[in-house]
Amino acid sequence: MDASYAPPPTLARWGGSPIEQIRFAGANHLLVELRYQGSERLIEPYSLRRSRAGDLLLYAVRARDGAERSYRVDRIEGARATQTTFRPRYAIELSSIRRIHRRG
Repeated sequence: MDASYAPPPTLARWGGSPIEQIRFAGANHLLVELRYQGSERLIEPYSLRRSRAGDLLLYAVRARDGAERSYRVDRIEGARATQTTFRPRYAIELSSIRRIHRRG
């Protein structure tokens, strides 16, 4: 992970960054219960990327309908690895942060 990254204070207050739970779940192909902006989501975690604006983003697929989603890490309120496995649709890239490159 990018050495300059530090979890926002809202994430650190409950004992650490949810990123570690998300990385664990991704490495073990487990769904994640994600608390994000006041609601719960069940997701398949895939990658962490930094946007051109510098935001750290989690890319995932929503388990209920297969919709691809991105979540700003600073807005994640909590994460818990479930015991439910998933078959990855994409490569799981949660060990490093990559910059998003847009075409055009």
